[in-house]
Amino acid sequence: MWLVVHIHWQRAAAIAWSIAIFAGLSLPTDVAPDVGGSDKNVHTIIFAGFAFLWRWAGLSERRTLAWGVAYAVLSEVYQAVMPIGRSGDWQDALADVIGLLIGLLLARLLATFSRKFS
Repeated sequence: MWLVVHIHWQRAAAIAWSIAIFAGLSLPTDVAPDVGGSDKNVHTIIFAGFAFLWRWAGLSERRTLAWGVAYAVLSEVYQAVMPIGRSGDWQDALADVIGLLIGLLLARLLATFSRKFS
């Protein structure tokens, strides 16, 4: 029973992170916090978290990457068409994809590391 509950918490964490990304990207520019410097770093970090959490929840690498790329591109289209003072940027989408790859790599390394010491 513990394993079933544990898996549900992992999926809940991934879903919550995905919703948080959407909420953050939906904030109008005059309300969004100033992250200072390049927002590309923020995009990379949040999508690394996306990939890591979905892998932790049991989604395959291929599906995590496919859904992540779709989410990245659609989020940029959303920002471009919604009247929230944001703009879609292919460089943001590229930073998102780089983040996805980093998150997948971290998840793979953690899985390998934990198998060695279990």
